[in-house]
Amino acid sequence: MFDNCYFLSYLFFDAENHEVTRSNHKNSSTANFIEYNKKASVIMNSPLVSIITPAYNAEKYIKTAIDSIINQSYINWELIVIDDASRDNTWKIVQKYYKTDARIKILRNRTNLNVSRCLNLAISYSRGKYIARMDADDWSFPNRIKEQVTFMENDSNIVASGGAMMVCDVNLKKLYDRKYPKSDTQIRKSIFRTSPFCQPSMIYRTKSLIEIGGFTDKEFNEDLDLILRLGQKGKFRNITNLAIKHRLLHNSLTSQNIRMMEIDTLKLRYLAVIKYQYRFNLNDIGFNFSSFFAPITYQRKALLVKKIFGKNVICIELQAEPWASKPFFDVSIKEQEKTMDLEKFKENIAYAKATGMDTFYFWGVEWWYWMKTTQNHPQIWNEAKTVFNK
Repeated sequence: MFDNCYFLSYLFFDAENHEVTRSNHKNSSTANFIEYNKKASVIMNSPLVSIITPAYNAEKYIKTAIDSIINQSYINWELIVIDDASRDNTWKIVQKYYKTDARIKILRNRTNLNVSRCLNLAISYSRGKYIARMDADDWSFPNRIKEQVTFMENDSNIVASGGAMMVCDVNLKKLYDRKYPKSDTQIRKSIFRTSPFCQPSMIYRTKSLIEIGGFTDKEFNEDLDLILRLGQKGKFRNITNLAIKHRLLHNSLTSQNIRMMEIDTLKLRYLAVIKYQYRFNLNDIGFNFSSFFAPITYQRKALLVKKIFGKNVICIELQAEPWASKPFFDVSIKEQEKTMDLEKFKENIAYAKATGMDTFYFWGVEWWYWMKTTQNHPQIWNEAKTVFNK
């Protein structure tokens, strides 16, 4: 079956019988396949990367996502798109791409499945040495795959790695950049405080992914669950370069789902210690609770208060300074920037705006001034001036 994967046609996954049937149609893009083979010398020296993309009602954004893969500087890839029984034009859009690029496979579920089952289905059709994630509403930078493959090839002990992301609005206009801990030690510690990876930018070593059985059939937090298990097989790393542009879609979850995700996250972190032998101390937990509660949580609470009491809710302590056990002048700048720097400042503001509240009181103005006047670090002060002048 895999020998003919470049000619794979419309596939339908039966959620009840777990069977896949294939039509008699064959991909008409043989010419494209031959064209790619002209670059055989490059391909032979480059491992195949299987890029997997679940898609549900993604007609608004999936063209942008697929185009960003087609325009990669790295050419030895296959893209496997799983249409999870979409009700819009997602399937028609991916069919067009399938007919024009021999590296693209498309599959369609008869009924809607959860994300983890779609990912496992895509993995079962993957032939690559590496498997990379790509969300249907994101955009990959042109050198993303090339940089990630080079990174993984240089260290065989790494089983999974990710990159930084540019957080954007629905039109891919930049809001802020978000970077992640780089070393294996830093990543393992941060698991107890926040998400240590940009999940849509992840690349995995296929062999290790298969050995742990892929994703578990979870409705929420399938990524964190996978990472905890994958950590038993090798090391983690993150590259510092931007890998993707990620659309911030605030209304993608209901408040009920958010609460369930919060509870499930705490359960998984408990398992990290009890079952998977991850180790942490109180400093690793930190004080950043934004990863526990999505912005819409506060938005719904504010709406509830207004409905019951008829009053608006405001934020009176938006963190805009570092957390420290000693006065700032007794703590190094490097240590301070672990809990607050320019990017975290921008991220907190974007998070606050996403709650829908219209009034915020910043906590840390004196620190901005201290950084500007005595430490020659005026970046946050200048950024704050920009925010207040809007």
